[in-house]
Amino acid sequence: MGKVFYIIVLVLFFVSLTSCTNDYKIQKMEDKIIEVEKNINKLKEADWEQLEIEMNEFEIFVEENKSDFSSGKRTLANELIGRYNKLIIEKKINDVNSEVKDFKEKIEALIN
Repeated sequence: MGKVFYIIVLVLFFVSLTSCTNDYKIQKMEDKIIEVEKNINKLKEADWEQLEIEMNEFEIFVEENKSDFSSGKRTLANELIGRYNKLIIEKKINDVNSEVKDFKEKIEALIN
C-alpha cells in the first residue's frame, strides 16, 4: 500500500510539473510578444532573428504538447502564433515603406 501511494504521488508530481512547464513557456512567449508589440519600431535585425528562433521553438513545443493543453491554453498558444505572424507582416510592410522612401530620396537627388 505504501509503495502504491508513493508511485501515485510521484506521477501526480510529474504531471503537475509538466503543466507548470507548459504554462511557463506559454507565459514567457506571451510576455515576449507583448514586448515586441510595444517596441516594434525599436527592434534591430538581430532581435527579429532571435524572435524567429524562439517562435520556431515555441511552435514545435505547441505541436508536440497540444494534447496536454487545456482548451484555453491551446487557444492562447494559437493566438500568440497569430500575433507573431501579424508582427512579421507589419515589419515587412515597414521595411518596404522604408525602401520606397530611400528610393524616392535617391531619385529626387538624381533629378536635382
